[in-house]
Amino acid sequence: MKRAVLIMTGLLLLVLGLGAATAGTGIVAAVGSDGAYSANAGKINGDGRALVLNDFTVNTGGNTDVVTSVADLTASVSAANGKDVFIGVGPAADVTKYLQNVQRDVVSDVSGDNARLIPIPGDTAPAPADQQSFWTSSATGSAPTIKLDPAGRQAMVIMMADGSQPVNVNLKVGIASSMLFPMGIGLIVAGLLLILLAIWAFVGARRNRKYKSNVITVPEPVAVAPTSAQQTPAAPVQPAQPEHATVGAGVPTTTPVWAPGNANATSAPLQENQIPPTNQQ
Repeated sequence: MKRAVLIMTGLLLLVLGLGAATAGTGIVAAVGSDGAYSANAGKINGDGRALVLNDFTVNTGGNTDVVTSVADLTASVSAANGKDVFIGVGPAADVTKYLQNVQRDVVSDVSGDNARLIPIPGDTAPAPADQQSFWTSSATGSAPTIKLDPAGRQAMVIMMADGSQPVNVNLKVGIASSMLFPMGIGLIVAGLLLILLAIWAFVGARRNRKYKSNVITVPEPVAVAPTSAQQTPAAPVQPAQPEHATVGAGVPTTTPVWAPGNANATSAPLQENQIPPTNQQ
């Protein structure tokens, strides 16, 4: 029973340990020491001077409030031609006013390489985007990254840094948190500890099996009823008496002597080593 419990405990600890170690390794490999992880949202190819995402939402794959309580949602972009790109998030009304009469493409959905765009005509060149003050978050570079606020009505604008057209970019979204890397390390350590405990349980089960195999069971003595021979000891066998008595040296003895035809016996001395006469017919 104890061996079975140790084996079941070891299996449970092993499964938990492998799961924790695998999850921790995945987190560390994905986020790195900076605690940032991003995934491709899709490619967007527009003909205008700007790409606009109105009232955008980010699918976190879970409860957004929980995710944002421990990590920041991020967005990054890079141009297909390798030039610097501007990305910014601001109130939808300010964005609409800034891009008034500017040729642009409104992005209604981003899914892989099939982003759906609504072209808006215009003939005005916009003012430099990085000089506007209404942005709540903005960045410029070859692969700029900004933080996203999931609450409120905001719009995202992507433009070439010099305001040129077209705008062909690759968009990524992700999360960043200073807790992710330590969390991954903690899961790895916890997983290794659980695996060690599982090994300890397996070793204990093996030792328990060896102990049982080495035990010699001595049967208890069984009471046996005594037989009749054991109850009554046999009488000792008496040695057979010789037909003629042996007489010690120099000691005479008397024995009957039978004479033929004489019914009366007479006694005569018997000398040493003398054989008494026999009755002859």
